[in-house]
Amino acid sequence: MIKYLKIFLLIFTLNVLFTNVQAQNPYLVKNFATVNEFSSNPNNITNVNGISYFFAKEEQYYSALWKSDGTENGTSLVKDLFLSDNITALKDLTNMDNTLFFMALLDGRWKLWKSDGTENGTIQVKDIILSYQYDSALVAMDGVLFFTAGDTTNGSELWKSDGTEIGTVLVKDILLGNQSSNPKNLINVNGVLFFTVDRGINGRELWKSDGTEIGTVMVKDDYFNTVGPRNLTNVNDVLYFIAKNKELWIQRSWLVKNPIHPKSRCGVLVN
Repeated sequence: MIKYLKIFLLIFTLNVLFTNVQAQNPYLVKNFATVNEFSSNPNNITNVNGISYFFAKEEQYYSALWKSDGTENGTSLVKDLFLSDNITALKDLTNMDNTLFFMALLDGRWKLWKSDGTENGTIQVKDIILSYQYDSALVAMDGVLFFTAGDTTNGSELWKSDGTEIGTVLVKDILLGNQSSNPKNLINVNGVLFFTVDRGINGRELWKSDGTEIGTVMVKDDYFNTVGPRNLTNVNDVLYFIAKNKELWIQRSWLVKNPIHPKSRCGVLVN
């Protein structure tokens, strides 16, 4: 009896160890390529309530939104937007209050879409043209999505959305008329949206916004005439950026005084 008990305990222990080793090692969740030569190249992996959402390539286009719970059976296609809407590219998957927002390319123009994780719930928010940026194109802050978009009336300016068509509106026409200030480098720092604009006066300027027209203002610009603000980075609710003669600057979101110059010349921000 003791002999069999020892054998049982040995088998149980080995099984536990094997399971732990499996759990610690990377493993393929699912190969959902349609043909052997085709790589799906998943990207923009974003967590919503423990479910990972991501974009994947279908044939020649990055047009498919997928989701996964980490298992093969739990990894499935949400919607192929090329088949449904002739979308040829997707980018900037962003979680705002458990709703996914992203940019979708249609006929050479980026449009704002959202998804609740279902095929029918993956829809266009509003027919506006978003400006393509490599840096923080969609930024969620306090239940509001901020981004740069343009129309023939106001040019390319700062917009916001609550996820509805009627709630997707212009924040402020910074450069009046149909000219564009082209907001870039959008970043949330402790509930304040910082970004840069170009009004054609002093090059790129540092601005901030609380989401209202009156609360969208320039921070300061007279020290940026050589190199406009760039590499905007949030470190512990403090904004770091590079400006002027490639120097490192700091802006605390709650200050209205001049930004702090730490007297250190730096080309990149190093943690």
